[in-house]
Amino acid sequence: MSDIFRAILAGIALSALAFPALAQEAGSVVSVTGDTGSVIVVRGTETLSLSADDVLFEGDRIITQTSGATEVTAYGCTRSLASLESLIIAADFCTQTIASVAADGTVLADAAIVQGSGIGAALPIAGLAAAAAGAAAAAGGDDGASSP
Repeated sequence: MSDIFRAILAGIALSALAFPALAQEAGSVVSVTGDTGSVIVVRGTETLSLSADDVLFEGDRIITQTSGATEVTAYGCTRSLASLESLIIAADFCTQTIASVAADGTVLADAAIVQGSGIGAALPIAGLAAAAAGAAAAAGGDDGASSP
C-alpha cells in the first residue's frame, strides 16, 4: 500500500514540475527601466523580478514598482507601463485598461473593474470615505482634547 501512495505522490510532484513547461508562451519583456525588482511578475504563487527578453505567460500579472517601468509585448501588440502600474497577460492584452498600483504593490483598480466606465474603484472608495467620516463624527469631531 505504501508503494501505491509513493507512486501517487511522485505523479503529483512530476505534474507540478511539468505544468510550467506546458504553459503557453504569450509574450515577452521588451525593456525594463529601474533596478532589479523594480518590475515584477506574479505568476501563480511566485513573484519574480523581470528583465528584458524574459518570457511571459497567460495569466501573468506585471507590476511596476515606484522606480520601475517596462515595455512588454503579447498577442501582437506592445504596451508600456510607467511606475506603479499593472497589467495582466490575457487575450484582451491589447485593449485592457492598465491598473493603478499603490506604493506597497497593492493593485488599486483592476482592469476588469474599470473596463468601460472608468469608475469601478470610485464607489468602494467613496463608501470607505463615508464610513470614515461617520466614524470620525461618532467619535466627536474635535481635536481630541475633551474627555468622552
